[in-house]
Amino acid sequence: MRIWLTGDDLARTRFGRKLSPLGSVVLSTQALRGGAPPLYDQWRRLARVGEAMRPLFDVVPAVGHIPDYLTPVVSGGIEAELDALLATPRRRIEARSWASRRLADGDRDTWRALTNAMRCYFDTVLAPHWAAMSANHHADTAHRTRQIGAAGVERVFNTLHPDVRWSSPVLEIADQSDDEVDLGGRGLI
Repeated sequence: MRIWLTGDDLARTRFGRKLSPLGSVVLSTQALRGGAPPLYDQWRRLARVGEAMRPLFDVVPAVGHIPDYLTPVVSGGIEAELDALLATPRRRIEARSWASRRLADGDRDTWRALTNAMRCYFDTVLAPHWAAMSANHHADTAHRTRQIGAAGVERVFNTLHPDVRWSSPVLEIADQSDDEVDLGGRGLI
């Protein structure tokens, strides 16, 4: 995946003050779908709680770009994020799967099933580890903030993960997708 960043995007790039429940649901779902290493086997077992999870797995791609509407930027925890998700203007929904097409059409049952799946996934898989995950996020954010002050954004991008590389004006993420993402001046969080 290649994410194109303009000067406006870089100026608006920041770290989230708190770990996002829905962001964590969506990213960990993608990791599990994309063949996460054995370290995640416990989460993989927990996420297999039957049909309740299917709507989540139907809208989160196994690899590549995660649609922005799945990770609304609001504060207030999982319920506030689910409310923001439900308020998503239908025109923002990228209809890449049968489930996302139904969401774009405003199908209430599909929306209800998706939000229930997200809440169930969070409660079952992430909530037992949330305090440790949040502490890790806080420590990493403090470290990255110091990195920006000492060495700039380039250092932060190039040390995020072995599969992430900054080559101005593109942030490249080695995955199995050929997605090209234009942030349109929104920046990254």
